[in-house]
Amino acid sequence: GSRVRFTSEALSWRHTTQHPSDIALFVVSLRMGKVIFCLLLTIRASFALAGHAEVSPVHKVVELLGDMLAKGKKEKHAEEVGFAKFQEWCEGVNAEKTKNIKEAADQISQLEADILKAESDTEVLRDEIAQTEAVIAKNK
Repeated sequence: GSRVRFTSEALSWRHTTQHPSDIALFVVSLRMGKVIFCLLLTIRASFALAGHAEVSPVHKVVELLGDMLAKGKKEKHAEEVGFAKFQEWCEGVNAEKTKNIKEAADQISQLEADILKAESDTEVLRDEIAQTEAVIAKNK
């Protein structure tokens, strides 16, 4: 059989036998190739003009990664804002609790002093009552 070979320099052909049907087949396939090529160019140009430019899978992956990066940055910012608010709240609660503990400790000290004074006053009053009862018993 005959072989048709296309070179990259030009659309030329070489064959081992020059049979008329081989030449006709080559001419028809060459014309069909040109027609298909022109059709593809026309379709591509119409998509490009319509704003439907062809996007390769690599471009899609790069676009997805860019979207993921933007989403990650947005989420990170939201998390940082939330954490800052939480940290501020924790510091406020900590300061309030520390103040409350100090006030309670001061109050405990004051109450302990009041208890000691009351116990002392009780002893003094007990002694006065005992003396008063002795005076009353003596005067009866």
